Amino acid sequence: MNSSITNLRWPHSEPGDLIDRAVRLYRRHFLTLIRIAAPPVVVFALGSTITTISFRELSATPDEMHMVIYVLMFLAGLVIMFSGSLFSLIVMGGATRNLVAHLLWNEPVTARATYRAVKSRFWGS
Repeated sequence: MNSSITNLRWPHSEPGDLIDRAVRLYRRHFLTLIRIAAPPVVVFALGSTITTISFRELSATPDEMHMVIYVLMFLAGLVIMFSGSLFSLIVMGGATRNLVAHLLWNEPVTARATYRAVKSRFWGS
């Protein structure tokens, strides 16, 4: 058997122990995890706000010139919302990588390490 596989074995524990360990991990690093998740949520919220405002104004505007502007704003808001959702998935992949490194090798959980993992994964080192 490969020695690296035997080094990664977890001691036998019950589901309650694993849940307790996960809760402690998230409680200990709560503010860091908020810092990691905040930028994608802000991007999505910006797109949602633009979409909501433009849709409301689109339904209330009789002028065709303003209607074109609000349609473009609505489409831009949808694109921003989609980008925020995609950004969220990418960042959560980096956060997973960071948390696994913390569990296996006791590396610190930081927002910088998470975004560094995202950068190395998608834009090279």
